[in-house]
Amino acid sequence: VMHLLLRRTNCREHIVRVLRRALHSKPGLNDWAQSFLVLNQAYRRAIEAITQRQPSCPGRQTTVSLQELEAVISHQSILSESHMVSQVFHPHFLELTSPSGAAQEAAGATGADRWHIPLPEATSESAECVSRPTSSPYILSVVMAYLRSLLGMQILPHKVLQCFVFDICMYFEQEHTLQQLVHYHVLLDSTELVARLKEVALRRNRPWATQACLDMAHRVREHSTVA
Repeated sequence: VMHLLLRRTNCREHIVRVLRRALHSKPGLNDWAQSFLVLNQAYRRAIEAITQRQPSCPGRQTTVSLQELEAVISHQSILSESHMVSQVFHPHFLELTSPSGAAQEAAGATGADRWHIPLPEATSESAECVSRPTSSPYILSVVMAYLRSLLGMQILPHKVLQCFVFDICMYFEQEHTLQQLVHYHVLLDSTELVARLKEVALRRNRPWATQACLDMAHRVREHSTVA
């Protein structure tokens, strides 16, 4: 079905509905991996088509901005990280966690923070979740499968997805997973992640977050945070 829809134009909304229904029916993660493989193969081909038009710079990796990419695929059925977060993952998260289940954007936020999930208040279990990881919720497992699929295609995840992964890990108390993603630079340096790490360090008093915040702030030259 995915192969057929991706060959047609203006079928993105239908693919989104299929994915949203799948989140409710909860198929196995292998099924998700196969679906993401099909989706991201088409996404990778679109990226390559754009990079081939750009002048090559020896010794430098060619990158494509998300805005440029989405302008090119606007009438295609391909889904970018922004589409997946804004139309699939974040609305489903709200259905799970908010009474109304209505899609919401953070007031006044732009870019990667439009779909920000606020850090919840610490609970008595929160202090234990670093050393004793809890089981991963289904939605987080699916998001991680999508992230792995992108990396397997050698697609660096846009910070819209990276920030969403950070937020949802903290919301579901998966700090052990988050630490690994930050430590091994799966989540790449950005000012948005510096702000999130700072909040975790201050509100949760997490030494790992303090060190990661300082290291990342130094690399992105957020000198006010380092000070």
